[in-house]
Amino acid sequence: VTICNPTPYEPDIAALLEADLPFTLEDNHTVQVLIYHTHTCESYMTEDTGEYDADFYPRSTDGSQGVIAVGDRITEALKAHGIGVIHDTTVHDESYEGSYGRSRSTVESYLAKYPGIKITIDIHRDAMTNDSGTKYKPTFTHDGQKAAQIMIMSGYDEEGEFPFWDE
Repeated sequence: VTICNPTPYEPDIAALLEADLPFTLEDNHTVQVLIYHTHTCESYMTEDTGEYDADFYPRSTDGSQGVIAVGDRITEALKAHGIGVIHDTTVHDESYEGSYGRSRSTVESYLAKYPGIKITIDIHRDAMTNDSGTKYKPTFTHDGQKAAQIMIMSGYDEEGEFPFWDE
């Protein structure tokens, strides 16, 4: 496993992976996980070239082409293990401006309605731009299989700090 950590925090990854979580997920089908999408329209190319075609518009209201499909798969996996999950597909990004505020309102309404929610997951599709301006897809190969990289942001506050990331 390769970890890229550009933050000033230097966590002991092995110890964190061994530590108990401050909560447990019960396999009793009660709602404990909320999956949502601040940028609901983020989508993927249908073929893997390693870079985004300059003509590709990376946004779509077709949920099968983007982050909603990822949320659907995670929802299926959690439910298969008896974990209650809500997958909210509200479009928060008709305009990028204000999308985080709109998604925050969605999350707050679910937390009020389902106080047993222990985990909220905001799924995004990221792209990176290299020095020549080419957008590329952050992927890696493991055991001969290509997969998307993941980024976990934990404990983020409004100033962009992560003071309680380990909690």
